[in-house]
Amino acid sequence: MIYPFTKSLEHHGLVDGFCKEIDHTNIMDKAIGTSEYRQVSFGHLFVAMIIIG
Repeated sequence: MIYPFTKSLEHHGLVDGFCKEIDHTNIMDKAIGTSEYRQVSFGHLFVAMIIIG
């Protein structure tokens, strides 16, 4: 029985885990730099774009 309030992450959890494993957000932030005007770093935005597709 599938419960109506559960969600399947499918490959998104794998992609997020891989990005965390290789420390992708810090690599991107070091390469691009940071801004005090942003609440979300460029690395996190890039990983979100990868996951969303």
